[in-house]
Amino acid sequence: MSTTLGYITDLFDSSDVPRGTASSRISGARRGLVEEYYAGVDWTSPIDLRKIINAYEQVLNRAQEFQSDPYYEKELKKLTALLHRDGYVFEGTRLIPLAGIDLKALEAAPTGVDRASLRDHIRRIEQNVDADPAQAIGSAKELVETVAKHVLVQFGEDPEQHDNVPQLVKHSMKLLDLSLENLPQAKKGAESIRQILAGLGQIVGGTAELRNLYGTGHGRTHSGGLQARHARLVVGAAGTLVRFLLDTLDARKRPKP
Repeated sequence: MSTTLGYITDLFDSSDVPRGTASSRISGARRGLVEEYYAGVDWTSPIDLRKIINAYEQVLNRAQEFQSDPYYEKELKKLTALLHRDGYVFEGTRLIPLAGIDLKALEAAPTGVDRASLRDHIRRIEQNVDADPAQAIGSAKELVETVAKHVLVQFGEDPEQHDNVPQLVKHSMKLLDLSLENLPQAKKGAESIRQILAGLGQIVGGTAELRNLYGTGHGRTHSGGLQARHARLVVGAAGTLVRFLLDTLDARKRPKP
């Protein structure tokens, strides 16, 4: 795996990373050159960060070609560990931002849901939370829609009978005995459970509204306004909702002892 000055230049130039002026003199020509590219990056810009990630992905993918060599295997592990510390995990050929969102647990939910579909939604969310918050919110809405449709199918119902995602989720909660009207008034903690379930229902409506305003699907009516923190809020809430739906579905479908 070459680390010549030419390789470093080609690496960053191919990822469109701008070259700047290092604030201090670094010993070593190669380290100094890397620092010049780092100096040209706006580390608060999701676009610039994506360029750097693209360059890192090239390095990691090339390292994988040499990982039969113990030296390169060690270096690959060291690099991936450092990136994981900074919030990225190397999967296949891509660096995926963890973004503080635990979505991977959804794939392990013990139901018959289409794992490939879940992985696609999760991958799009993780790739865009920082780079494109609106896209991440749109993907979160699609994740909720997919899981709600899955619940209906498991009960032998046609998801296409419902016009929008809030209706889908409302009916899926009804099938799972989670609708507010089905809660026994006298049950201990019923009011607290009612408030929580009402909040889950509001997640769906809020996510759908944000998606329509800023997200993907039918086009965007606003070009900006959403930041990564907004996407994390929506995605975290959507992830909580769909995991709860899947866990409840598993509990309802599991044979009683």
